[in-house]
Amino acid sequence: MLRVFPRLGRTNLLKYPSILQHSRLREIHSSPCYNVPKVSKSSELTTPTDVDPPVKRTRRKAVTSGDITAEDALAVGPVKRRPRKSADDEKVDSKDDSTVEPVKPKRGRPKKVKEAEVKSELEPVPEAKPVPELEAEQEPKVVRNRMSRDRNEKSLTDAQEEEPIVNKVDESEFIKIPLDLRKYLRDAHMKGSTMGDRTRSNIMNGALCDDILDRLKPSLLKHVGCDVIDINPGIGLWSSKIHKILRPRTHLLMEPDAKKYYPFIQPLLDEKDSTYQHIPKSGTVWEHLGQVTTPEFLPHQVKLSRDDPKINEPNNTLLVIANLAHYPRKRYRGFESMSQLVLYQLLSAARSHALFHQYGLIRMLVWIPDVEKTSWLVRHVAQMRKNAVEAQITTEYIQEIASSTVDNHRFVRDAEVALANSIDVVSRMDKMGITTPKHRQGPMEFKARQSLATGGHKVESEDFDRFKRGWFDEFGDLQKRLDEGKLIKFKMSESEKVENVETDKRKKEKRHYTEEYARYIFLKAKKKVINQHGALTQDLINDYNNINQLHSKILDADSKSEDTESSRKELDAMIKTYEDKIAQLPLAAQKIYGIRLDGARIGTEFEKRPMEPLKVYSKEFRPASELCLLDIQPKALWPILRQNYPENYDVFEYIIGNMYAHPIDTVYESLEGLWPGALEHIAGECPSLTDPSKGGAFDLKHLSVRSLTTEMLKEIMEAWMKWPFRPSRFELMTKSGSMVHDPDSPDEDLLDGP
Repeated sequence: MLRVFPRLGRTNLLKYPSILQHSRLREIHSSPCYNVPKVSKSSELTTPTDVDPPVKRTRRKAVTSGDITAEDALAVGPVKRRPRKSADDEKVDSKDDSTVEPVKPKRGRPKKVKEAEVKSELEPVPEAKPVPELEAEQEPKVVRNRMSRDRNEKSLTDAQEEEPIVNKVDESEFIKIPLDLRKYLRDAHMKGSTMGDRTRSNIMNGALCDDILDRLKPSLLKHVGCDVIDINPGIGLWSSKIHKILRPRTHLLMEPDAKKYYPFIQPLLDEKDSTYQHIPKSGTVWEHLGQVTTPEFLPHQVKLSRDDPKINEPNNTLLVIANLAHYPRKRYRGFESMSQLVLYQLLSAARSHALFHQYGLIRMLVWIPDVEKTSWLVRHVAQMRKNAVEAQITTEYIQEIASSTVDNHRFVRDAEVALANSIDVVSRMDKMGITTPKHRQGPMEFKARQSLATGGHKVESEDFDRFKRGWFDEFGDLQKRLDEGKLIKFKMSESEKVENVETDKRKKEKRHYTEEYARYIFLKAKKKVINQHGALTQDLINDYNNINQLHSKILDADSKSEDTESSRKELDAMIKTYEDKIAQLPLAAQKIYGIRLDGARIGTEFEKRPMEPLKVYSKEFRPASELCLLDIQPKALWPILRQNYPENYDVFEYIIGNMYAHPIDTVYESLEGLWPGALEHIAGECPSLTDPSKGGAFDLKHLSVRSLTTEMLKEIMEAWMKWPFRPSRFELMTKSGSMVHDPDSPDEDLLDGP
């Protein structure tokens, strides 16, 4: 008689084997054929009775070893009920060892049991065919493979066809650092700060120096026989390479850690007819650098007065090279690192003609951490900040000579626009005969050369592919694993998964996703939304350009003609439609649109580069970290800033400091908050702000601060100085929190005494 018990919750069926199992099935599973095989007439060897058969385990523990050896214990738990062939006693106990088949279930049996709970650790005798795995375990994998086989093969084939060729290089072929040099620096590092600053970076690979100097050699020839100020030369590898090309008449090595680098500096000083001079002081300290820029150390240089026109011209008889990189970086007050502080001071000295800039405008070759390069040379207009603005107006150019060559800022450029720009740069390089070793080609230069060689490249249309997010590689890896069937979808066992899919449908199924698959679903949805927002923003950019074109046409036309009046009405209607579309955008899409619009409208100094930067590798430096070499050539300030310096420049610094504190604000909002009445006066005195041909916009409410050009900033400064109601310098400095002397204050006269 069959005894049926209701299942309450998730019952451990192993506790009730004799109750839930059919007596006939229990008799079969208790048969000796499952433990000790009978004498078989089969030609195959039988399993010895004194040796345990192979153990086949599942995710859940079915039985213990004690259950196997016990006489009264069952070998397995209850079997999951599925239609299978039955086997009677005669077939089991007969001399002919035929295949043992499962018992066919009868009607009215208990609800089927999960296979993971009934899996036996023992297998039948070798003569018998092994019992096939339950379909519940196989079905999900088979179904998934059937459903995705064609799609996977097609996607993998397309990926192989569309996957670009990667510039693979073997770093060991060109990075060769002597073992004794490595050992010495390692030992010096272990001795601690007594040997010097342990965070300072050193250029270790001579091949890197050779590749850089091959690129710079045409521009360095004008400095042959000059004076060189060398700040933080370290082991002197970079310094000696430049020395061989320039053959300077004076080469000042400002190395404060003389104890650590003595074995490298002393051989340079001992060379025949050596022009090296070692100054054991830090070149990053203003006082020490000021002591060096004297006739005692630079007898060939002549100090120029501020009225001398030559002071605003380049002086090729002096060159400054410096290594300001530290790893890890050292913070200092409001600066992210000491290198940012020192470079800011060097540019300030160029504006004020202090230190070595008193001899003229001096070219500087400066090594900085790679992560700081966009602080001075932005690649996307969204990266524009006060430091970058001051660097633009202070220098003729800032060129990125060598770096990691990749965008390491959260605001990245449109991949298609960046590639088109690289193609133009590479084309100019080819015309000038400038070549780049394969291992020094960055990703963009490699793609550009590949596009030129093949006659073109595939243009990406989706926003996700054009703007590389930080999770781009993560999503690609998850997608690849899903296509290959390697991404686990559910946390539960396969049998549970099938049951839930059939009963719980989609909503409850999500609760059991693995963390990786849930991440994939999230990123996939995010990708879809990004592509939708990208399509909306591209349409709005086209509308913006159409409005600007019509606005420019109206500016050039006769203001009194009927056609002009009709065009104005059309322009007003277009602007209203455009603003309504922006108001209907989701908040996330509005932020994306602001970045895309500025990037599409305004170019950067980096995009005007004459050549692509050389790629460096972290193993070429100690400590291992990527550095960037900047080539900086200062220029004369605007006349309005040179006049009454530094008072006028303090005013300009106040203006850009307030405006670029919120670079995403509109110019209208920024000028309105600059000072009461400033907006009304400046807007009418700066025609470039509303001139589309010069980067302006049809309305200051649709022009962001970060998209202002240097010409616009110059007009703003000139308009400010013409404003009759402008505040005094003292009022501006007081508002900004600076302490300055106010000559008009009666309290100041009392402090001076009689």
